[in-house]
Amino acid sequence: MPFDGTAINGSPWDGDELHFSFPFPLNPALTVIATCLDYRFCMAITATSHHAAHAPLSMRLPKPPALIAKVFYIESGVKKSMIAALTWLRYE
Repeated sequence: MPFDGTAINGSPWDGDELHFSFPFPLNPALTVIATCLDYRFCMAITATSHHAAHAPLSMRLPKPPALIAKVFYIESGVKKSMIAALTWLRYE
């Protein structure tokens, strides 16, 4: 599934951030594979809780050759995270 996000340059946590959400709630029992064409990567992500399945998501913008990235969300006012497995797309 392709997705687009809003990139924020100069994150307060160093580097750049990508803020995004999916057009459907993530189900903690399923893994979603999503492709970000703007930044040339795919990620496989599984929600770790039901709340994470409905939350807006953000991540530090990954850079090749990173194989994982932390995806952040807010639950009850607390910043939490889950792991996304990354695959990089090549220019053909």
